[in-house]
Amino acid sequence: MKIISKQEIFCKLLTVKISTYYRIYTILDKYVFKLYYPLNGLSNFSDINKVKLTINLALVESIMYLIDGLAEDGREEKFEQNAGAYFSQLDSIKSKFLDLMSSLGLKKNGLEGYIEMGEKYIRAENRIVRNKYKNINAQDIKEVVELRSSDVRLLHIIIINELNIERNDELINALWHLEVISEFENDLDDYKEDKLNGNFNMIIMYENIYGKELFCREIMGVLSNHLKDLKDRSNCLTHEEREVLDNMSRNSMKKIIASVLDLGDAQDIISPTSGSSIDSKVLSL
Repeated sequence: MKIISKQEIFCKLLTVKISTYYRIYTILDKYVFKLYYPLNGLSNFSDINKVKLTINLALVESIMYLIDGLAEDGREEKFEQNAGAYFSQLDSIKSKFLDLMSSLGLKKNGLEGYIEMGEKYIRAENRIVRNKYKNINAQDIKEVVELRSSDVRLLHIIIINELNIERNDELINALWHLEVISEFENDLDDYKEDKLNGNFNMIIMYENIYGKELFCREIMGVLSNHLKDLKDRSNCLTHEEREVLDNMSRNSMKKIIASVLDLGDAQDIISPTSGSSIDSKVLSL
């Protein structure tokens, strides 16, 4: 069994490819700079403490990408058996994760639940990819859709902890729907690359379940439901909070619709006369 120490984990971050650090920056830009900081009344670098927080968030996301890489490399292992070289490394990182946060000077309260969600997601992803997307049931779909954004949700909780902000569950619950929508946007962007490399991708999952003729319609139906729930849950938020969420959801849906059209002859999927579950608010973006 390969057990890696806390020091080895930090050393592994030095071997991460430059292209991966660019992807980490895009995550910070999308979720931290344009979503979580504005929602908490922060500019990106308003003082030295925010600079330190931003650097720590980048390091946390780097650990997430390290975990992601190990999960992809271990796709042939059966993680449900709690065995294998890659699983052992992942298990080591999980067991040391809170200590890693302490080493960065970050508070640990409230993080455990998101760590558990991340583990559940990795196990579900491993099972689906190892089985070549076969024998997927409704529970599998529900699990990966609900858990895929665990990493960025963890970043938000870290921000709340470090700024000593009272946790707003109404905002966090509304945000979840936006985070799900954004994950579909990300997977649409990565669809071709992930298909080529054999990596997990929700779009590929839907394609394998529903077939080439129907999978885009199914995805758009799911997104329509999350948009509706986002709107309903946003009613209790402040005007400023709603504005931040509306801007991101609008931008995400524009990109999603463009990506869906790029997958093929999908014009009827977002046509108002097609009977699709996408409502007029999405069509007007």
